[in-house]
Amino acid sequence: MGLVCLETYYDLNSAEIARSTLDGADIPAFVFDHHYIGLAWYMTCALGGVRLMVPFDHVAEAKDALAQARAAAILEEGIDTCPACESDDVARLYSLWSLAVTCFTFLLVSIPVPVLFSRCGRRCEACGHFWKKP
Repeated sequence: MGLVCLETYYDLNSAEIARSTLDGADIPAFVFDHHYIGLAWYMTCALGGVRLMVPFDHVAEAKDALAQARAAAILEEGIDTCPACESDDVARLYSLWSLAVTCFTFLLVSIPVPVLFSRCGRRCEACGHFWKKP
């Protein structure tokens, strides 16, 4: 019974969330290489990230558990869909005024303030429909 790398993550938090999801489903899971990332976080890509390892016998169950957790998270967040064609290929549009105010604020105090971005509307990339979402 060996361990198999199920997924690779480039931040420790995502790997730990996935491991705890699998632990909640009674699937043994282990996070490898987290010590390297903790010591030299800037070397994450060079080291190959953090590996989520599961026993060979539990690979199919683990993939299903993670897929269900991701689907539940997507449903909880809510996905924008086009009211005309029901496509989920939606672009968020921002006003130029909020962009200008954010850039000016950044130049003034050297701190980016993304809160100033106000969403102007949505545009469907599939059919071109435009609408405003409250």
